[in-house]
Amino acid sequence: MNTAAGLSLCILCAALVARGAEPEVRVINFADGKWDKAAWTPLRTQGQDEPRALAQNADSIGTTEATFRKDDYSKERDNAILITDTGTVEGQIEVTFTMGIGFNKTSSPGIVISPVVADGVLEKGISVFVAPYAVVAWLQEADHEKNRMRPTHMAQISRWTDPEARHVLRCRYSAKQKAVAIQVDDSDILVFRFLGHKTLSRFAADINSTIGVWGCHGTCAFYEVKILKEGTLPFEVRAKPEKQEKAK
Repeated sequence: MNTAAGLSLCILCAALVARGAEPEVRVINFADGKWDKAAWTPLRTQGQDEPRALAQNADSIGTTEATFRKDDYSKERDNAILITDTGTVEGQIEVTFTMGIGFNKTSSPGIVISPVVADGVLEKGISVFVAPYAVVAWLQEADHEKNRMRPTHMAQISRWTDPEARHVLRCRYSAKQKAVAIQVDDSDILVFRFLGHKTLSRFAADINSTIGVWGCHGTCAFYEVKILKEGTLPFEVRAKPEKQEKAK
């Protein structure tokens, strides 16, 4: 290597270090023929005799009016889940979706984080659903006596999310920090820390590398999932924000 080439390489390396390396991103496009269906697995919830299938659309996958049975809503079985292994317990997903017609006005599409699965059935996991009126996180646990899921409300962001528009739901998860961060579009970030800790958290959830999309309460569509090997949503904000100039 000549001196000029070596100097150019050093300058490039210094620039990359100064700027910070961009996180590795894997993009799954759910358009027909664009994604590897074998990498995703349908999941049943308690009470379902078989998974409720997500339909393939031209530009997406999602639930339709034919996805759920007539009594699924009243029996809390209106769940269609598709999961995949991200290959990392320190990552972030970004899901592009739209809502649709629901059993109660509009649907509540969402995701599942770190599901625990037994024989193709959900035993435990963190679910995040988006409705027009709120973004809600639940700890889902199997109730074998009643043959249903037992959701425990974790927290929610009270905000309006336009049911006619396309949105992005982001979730960072970390096994090392025992934490999950959630954001929809430009919303405030909802963070859960110390998950699974015996004394500091009441939510017995352990982070694993599996994530999924979850159609619930009606029709919806999922267009794309981005899987980041490193999370960008902050669990804490330690830097003081810069002061913004007041509008004249």
